[in-house]
Amino acid sequence: MTSCLKTLQARRREENELAGVLPAPDATLHTAELADGASAAVIVSRAADRAAFVAADLPALSADKIYELW
Repeated sequence: MTSCLKTLQARRREENELAGVLPAPDATLHTAELADGASAAVIVSRAADRAAFVAADLPALSADKIYELW
C-alpha cells in the first residue's frame, strides 16, 4: 500500500472519529496553546460516550520516540 493511500485512510479514520463526537448536543471543546508553540484541542461528549484529541504543530521527535496520549 502506498504511503499516500495510508495517509488518506488515516485522515478518513480521524474524520470519522470527529464526526462521532462533534454533532453531539453536549459536545464541549477545550483548547490550549502549549509552551513549545503547539496547540491542542479535546472535544468531549458524555452523551455519545466519546472524545477526540487534535494537536497541531507538535515538535518533531527523533525516530526512537513517539507521542502518547494518556
